[in-house]
Amino acid sequence: MSVELNWQPILGGLLVAGGAAWAAFQAWRARPVRPISWPANEAMPTVAPDAPPQRSADESAPPGAQEWVRDITAAMGDASAESKLTALRDGLTRDQARMARITELEAKTA
Repeated sequence: MSVELNWQPILGGLLVAGGAAWAAFQAWRARPVRPISWPANEAMPTVAPDAPPQRSADESAPPGAQEWVRDITAAMGDASAESKLTALRDGLTRDQARMARITELEAKTA
């Protein structure tokens, strides 16, 4: 007793099914996507334009950040750590940091 299988219709069916699945996938990818619609009584969420960009904890400092900190620290000289941190937090330039240091020194002598 011998069993014979005709592989041509099986293989042809698999190829047709695979082609139909591929065509359906391509049609699904090319579908037009509608924008998200918000309910009329809710405001669309926005990001504050002046919000500082958030860095992840393991991301390195942006270009020039370390040089800026060194520059401000050198400009403030022997100022207290608190005044240096205040200058850094306020984003002062080198000249502004020097003026803050001069004002601090003048306040001590007066």
